Amino acid sequence: MGRGRRFLRRSRGLADTILGGWQLSGTARAYTGQPFTVRTVDVDEGIGESERPNRIRKGVPAALTGKRGVDFPWFDLTAFEQVPCANPGQGGTCLERSEYGFLPFDFGNAGRNILDGPGLVAVNLGLRKNVRMGEQRSLQVRLDAFNVLNRTNFRLPDNYFNGITGGLINRVGDSGNQGGPRVFQAGVTYRF
Repeated sequence: MGRGRRFLRRSRGLADTILGGWQLSGTARAYTGQPFTVRTVDVDEGIGESERPNRIRKGVPAALTGKRGVDFPWFDLTAFEQVPCANPGQGGTCLERSEYGFLPFDFGNAGRNILDGPGLVAVNLGLRKNVRMGEQRSLQVRLDAFNVLNRTNFRLPDNYFNGITGGLINRVGDSGNQGGPRVFQAGVTYRF
């Protein structure tokens, strides 16, 4: 916008200094959720017990009131069953016998990366004002906004289906560009 540009191309003097030379730029990213693997706590891998559970159902919970992963688990914890342990009666959360016929020392049938975590959306904007000061000098004032929508982007949930915090999300993106809180940044550049 300003002299020699598409909008306000005939402006001169103070009007061109104030209204001309503005640039707006931006980026937007939208990703589906990152896949993750469901695991079991309290297994003895040293004797051959499997960390992967058995999958009984799909694992995606029915719609409930509230925020998935915060108010209730991100995935259906009851859709998985721990592989039976080799030494029942040794304590822990060991499953002594499976009602679905799974045997000790078998690998759980839940595959790798079978569920998806929350998606990510981040919109960043940049506003620049360029002021020419003669032939070889210029001044640029800029304002950048990361995650301008201030959208909370959650990290992966706790992937242990039988743990205390199983299926719950307790982390968000670290910085504005990765989906953390909105971040503004300002700068001035003088070229001579």
